[in-house]
Amino acid sequence: MLRAISLLLLGSTTGATPTFSYPNVAKHGWLCQSYSSCTMPSCPNNSASEGKYFYDAISRTGDTNLTVTGVTMCAGAEGVAQGTDPDTLLPAPRAIQNNMVANCHN
Repeated sequence: MLRAISLLLLGSTTGATPTFSYPNVAKHGWLCQSYSSCTMPSCPNNSASEGKYFYDAISRTGDTNLTVTGVTMCAGAEGVAQGTDPDTLLPAPRAIQNNMVANCHN
């Protein structure tokens, strides 16, 4: 998995350079910050830290139209859908839906 992430962020073995600049697009990432249930060794996994690598790649381009939320009380390693948005205290799926509607522009 780490090799796949490094290829994504650093470029492919064919010499292609990935593009991470989307200045006219609102972006919002949702990662697990804390867990309501999580049992080692499979939880927590590295999905939140891998997501951070991707968001850091976007930020390095100077693209500041990015927000990342650490969802609380995730159910399991990738349980954002069962968690809570710490800013609005809404269930994460509702907060994500509200965010998409508010930031969808033609």
